[in-house]
Amino acid sequence: PPAITMSLYFVIFGNLVGSRIGEMGGYSYMEFIVPGLIMMAVITNSYANMRKDASSDSDLVTKLDKGETATYLGEDNGWYYVLLDDGKTAYVRNDLASVSE
Repeated sequence: PPAITMSLYFVIFGNLVGSRIGEMGGYSYMEFIVPGLIMMAVITNSYANMRKDASSDSDLVTKLDKGETATYLGEDNGWYYVLLDDGKTAYVRNDLASVSE
């Protein structure tokens, strides 16, 4: 999840590495890196990769923007199997999508 990823970046890069780097352009390393980490979280959560098979290593079919919908067909080991508007089928990780009536 993005909150955990961003927290790890703060701990690893902010505290461990940042204390060794010092100031960047008059800003502390934490002040310098925070805007970038926030943008990374926003961009990461703006779409979901739709895969050919239920695996992160599977070929990318398309990207589904946040708020777009697909028809739920089933579930396979933590992945939703869906029908896209263009008639293609794809898998999306169930932590990146939600099922609604």
